Amino acid sequence: MNILAIDLGGTSAKVGLVSNEGKILKFVKVSTDKNNIIENIKKGIENEIKDDEYDLLAFAAPGAIDTKH
Repeated sequence: MNILAIDLGGTSAKVGLVSNEGKILKFVKVSTDKNNIIENIKKGIENEIKDDEYDLLAFAAPGAIDTKH
């Protein structure tokens, strides 16, 4: 089973295809231009990774952390 992992950052998104054992099979870094974030991520995935290569999707994005709750 392979996992498509997307890490959205302030200046770029890192997209990796990772095996169930944790091995990085493919990796692409795309610009997170505020006007084209989703489109850039989509193009990066389409150019480097085929739909049938992954079974699960993991997405990480920055956000505020409530340390009291």
